[in-house]
Amino acid sequence: MRRQRGVSTIELIVLLAVTALMTFALARAFEAATTQERLIDASIEREQSHRAFEQTLRDVIGRAYLSLDPDETASYFLGGSVLIGGSGTNADSIVFTAVRPASEAVLASGLSFEEINERFGPPAGTEEIALSMTPYVGQGDTTGLFIRRQLPADGDPTQGGYEELLSSNVESIRFEFFDGQNWIGAWDTEAQPEPRLPAAVRVVYTHAEDPGNERSITVQLRYSDITRLNPLMMGGTTQ
Repeated sequence: MRRQRGVSTIELIVLLAVTALMTFALARAFEAATTQERLIDASIEREQSHRAFEQTLRDVIGRAYLSLDPDETASYFLGGSVLIGGSGTNADSIVFTAVRPASEAVLASGLSFEEINERFGPPAGTEEIALSMTPYVGQGDTTGLFIRRQLPADGDPTQGGYEELLSSNVESIRFEFFDGQNWIGAWDTEAQPEPRLPAAVRVVYTHAEDPGNERSITVQLRYSDITRLNPLMMGGTTQ
């Protein structure tokens, strides 16, 4: 009868070593996959946060509105204006009057936009909105982009209303305005013979999580009458 050979000590050691190496390799691969998944999830979360913030800016700025009544003093669009502490050439803050979203009751009336505007005026009234990195009232050590709202607008673009932090992650911001032909750095309806809204506003900002990368969005102003065929020839401000 043939004698069955057992496993030698060396073979056992080799087997244990191979098993350990495979276990280590699998553990490292699992760790790398888990880390990569976390990075992807964090990147998706950051992008979703960016998009939510940018959509808020689109919703707010897109409602900018100027009254057609020449005697209406609480109606303006100011970006970089000296009146609000700007340089007159570059805008890191904007103040403007805007159509407030219509109430649920108005929306449920079944009337068209034109009928709502004719019967109720600008839906739910006109409010004043300010966007700035510098708070109008003391905010302690809080930094970021602030939004101030006042309903109704009182004709004084430098104060009033309720202010809150819109985003603590914004490190810098600037606004540019399309006059139908060019993008310009400031806009001041108080200095225009015939006040008009820019056709669009470009917002360029940096985020704390990616400070070296400028992000930008372009917001069309639905109530502007400026087009490439009907530009504001003098630009946004007088010289």
